[in-house]
Amino acid sequence: MTSTASEPSEASMGQCSLPGDSRKPSIFTKIIRREVPAKILYEDEMVISFLGLPQNRVTPVQFLVVPKKQLATLEEAHSCDEAALGRMFTVASLVAKQQGVTNGYRLVINNASEPSEASMGQCSLPGDSRKPSIFTKIIRREVPAKILYEDELVISFLGLPQNRVTPVQFLVVPKKQLATLEEANSCDEAALGRMFTVASLVAKQQGVTNGYRLVINNGNDAGQEVPHLHIHVFAGQPMSWPPGTD
Repeated sequence: MTSTASEPSEASMGQCSLPGDSRKPSIFTKIIRREVPAKILYEDEMVISFLGLPQNRVTPVQFLVVPKKQLATLEEAHSCDEAALGRMFTVASLVAKQQGVTNGYRLVINNASEPSEASMGQCSLPGDSRKPSIFTKIIRREVPAKILYEDELVISFLGLPQNRVTPVQFLVVPKKQLATLEEANSCDEAALGRMFTVASLVAKQQGVTNGYRLVINNGNDAGQEVPHLHIHVFAGQPMSWPPGTD
C-alpha cells in the first residue's frame, strides 16, 4: 500500500543536509529508489515500510520501517530529522494494524556496530483523565528517579538496578502518557522523534562509544509492563541478533 502525507516545510528541509547523497547508497536506499525489489507496505515523503527477507524472519509478522534520508546512526540525526523519526513510530503502528496485529508488537533499533545487524494544541492528553503511570509519577517528581535528561516533550532516567541486564541501561519516555503507539497521532510525532535524538544524546553522556540497542515493547505480546510508551536503551556489551522472543 502506498500512502501520501503532507509535505515537510521548506524551512525544515532546507536545514536538513542529506548525508546519504554523497555516500554509497544502502540496500534500503536502493529499495527506496526501486533498484532492489521489496514488498512495500507503506510509503510517504519521509519514510518507507517493507517486508524483510523471509529467511530473516523470526516471528510470523515482521517488517521494517526506514527513514528515506540515509542516516547511518542516530548520531547523524538533527532536530530537523525528528519529524521523520517520529513518523516511523506512527507508521509502525499503522502497518502493524494493516498486517492484522491485535495483541502488541516489539520495535527494535540496532544503532551502530555493537548490536549485530545486522501542532501541540491539537493533541489531546489521554493521560490527564486516567490513572497516572509510574513514569508520569516520575515526571511529576512523586516517585524518585535518577533523571538523565528532561525537556518539554520527553524525559530520560535510569531504570531500577535490579532490572539492569547490560552495564548501561536507561529509559526515554514521552511526557504525554500514551499507553501504546495506537494512541499516538500525527501531533505526537515531534515527541516520538525527540525520543530518538535524546536516546543518542544520553548514550553519549553515559560514555557509550560502540553502539546501543533501543527496544520498545508495545502491547501484551511484546511483554509491555508499564502502560506508558517508552524506549529501553541497552549498551555496554555486545548483543546477539535476533533479540529474544520470550
